This record gives sequence, structure tokens and C-alpha cells, in this order.
Amino acid sequence: MTIIVAWERILPYKLPDKPVLQFFRHIRNAAAHNGKFDFKKKVIDYQSGELLKDATWNSFEIKVADQDMPLIARHKQDKAAFWDQGDLVEFLLDFENHYPEIKSALV
Repeated sequence: MTIIVAWERILPYKLPDKPVLQFFRHIRNAAAHNGKFDFKKKVIDYQSGELLKDATWNSFEIKVADQDMPLIARHKQDKAAFWDQGDLVEFLLDFENHYPEIKSALV
């Protein structure tokens, strides 16, 4: 729910489309689809089979191969998930660094 609400909060800013924004879009989509990545055909390049736009943040990169992968681990031993439990917090804190206009709008 945190991811979905955070996404809704940034929509009014009409932020420039960067790989980190695409990353946010895909994690929001995963959060809204039972916590798993669910790529629709409209985001996939027909010829290459990869995402139309890069979706990266720090060392993380979302790929079509992540389809149906859980977004966040349920416990520490869960190695089949995309993120550990603390990665979401780190992402949300770091996102403002990619879009300083959010910080200035909050003042």
C-alpha cells in the first residue's frame, strides 16, 4: 500500500521520464498486482521482448524476465524475491535525490 500511495503522491508533479521513474512505475504495478511483477504487452518491445523503457535504480534493474517474481521478500531467507524488505524504504528516501523539484515543492 505504501508504494501505491507514494506513486499517487508524485503523479501531479509530471516528472521527467527517467529510468528511475520507470522503475517506480513497475514496482507500483507489482504492488497493485498481488505483490508480483505483471508486465502488460504495452510496456514490452515486440521485437526484442524487453521493456520499452529502461527501469533502473542503483544496482537494481527490472527486466521482462522478472514476470511473476514477488517484489518484496516475505522473510530473510526468501531469496526468490526482487527486493529485501528494507529496499523499499531506501528507494523512497533516494527517489527525491533524482527529482529535486519534489523537495522544493514540499517546502
